[in-house]
Formats: sequence, C-alpha cells, structure tokens
Amino acid sequence: DLVVLATGIPPALGGPVDVPGGLLTDEFGFLADEQPQAGMLAAGCAKRPTDVATCVRDATGAAMRALHFCAE
Repeated sequence: DLVVLATGIPPALGGPVDVPGGLLTDEFGFLADEQPQAGMLAAGCAKRPTDVATCVRDATGAAMRALHFCAE
C-alpha cells in the first residue's frame, strides 16, 4: 500500500503577471525554462512544482548552462 500526500505549489506571484526584469512566465506564473537573453536561467521551484532531489539536479544543469553561456 502507498499513500502520497501532496499539496499544490503555486508560484510566489500567484499567476501570470509581469515579472520584473522582463522574465517570461508560463500560464501558471512559473518562470520559463531558459532566458539567456536576460542573463538568467530558471531552476527548481521557480520553474515548476518539484521535489528536492529534482531541484538539485535542475540547479546543477542550470549552473552548467550558465558556464556554457560564459564560455561563448
């Protein structure tokens, strides 16, 4: 048997809004995945509801992408 308790995770801004800095959001208000033109990469719960392990992997990937953009 398995019981999973989960709650919804809304973005801090609560829906589609104009985020400072011109960052793009999806229809739910989370940041769009990659925005190198703004010099920012979204990771973890800023991008979508997720667990801690996925956040760590996502942040590692964002750091590697940032290094790639710096090397160009």
